[in-house]
Amino acid sequence: MRRALAALAPLLAAALASGCGSLLSAQLEVPEIRIVQPGQAFDPLNPTSTDACPPVLSSACVFRNMSYDIGAQVPAFNDKGVTADVRLLDIAMRLSGADLSAIQGARVLLADGKGGFVTIASYEKQTAGPLPQDVAVTGRSNLDLGPYLSDGKLPVRVEMDYDAAGTLSAFTADVEAAFSVIVTIDYARYL
Repeated sequence: MRRALAALAPLLAAALASGCGSLLSAQLEVPEIRIVQPGQAFDPLNPTSTDACPPVLSSACVFRNMSYDIGAQVPAFNDKGVTADVRLLDIAMRLSGADLSAIQGARVLLADGKGGFVTIASYEKQTAGPLPQDVAVTGRSNLDLGPYLSDGKLPVRVEMDYDAAGTLSAFTADVEAAFSVIVTIDYARYL
């Protein structure tokens, strides 16, 4: 067996040198991964400098930072020689609170590495009255989230806009995100 492997090594090296490196890779496609960040607390009555965001138009805003550990859901995701194409499929929020009618909108953001943020999903309330308990947030599925990953985790900020003149008490949100992932393992990096 060792002789066979030793004889195979020059052939693999020749294949790599001739540009056939793609023969030494494999892809794993995961069409959908769902990850829930349960019970994220938002307190618009007592916002602090660590959870109040800049106001949008006439609304006040509070936020929560969280992360989705995609690497823990996909085998070999954090291994050497692995690249990943991660896309957002959808984000949903299940809100719990006494009166949610003052909520005007929500955004899910990624830090862009330059001090700013990229909006990957958003929701705006369309009619007056109570907000539905389940909110489907429209996302950008064409955005490659790979560059935003850190150790297999996707850090996000969820911002909630609310009417400061309205009646809104503290509330929680279960924030569920679905991703598609294509992992490419380059075995040539192991040679």
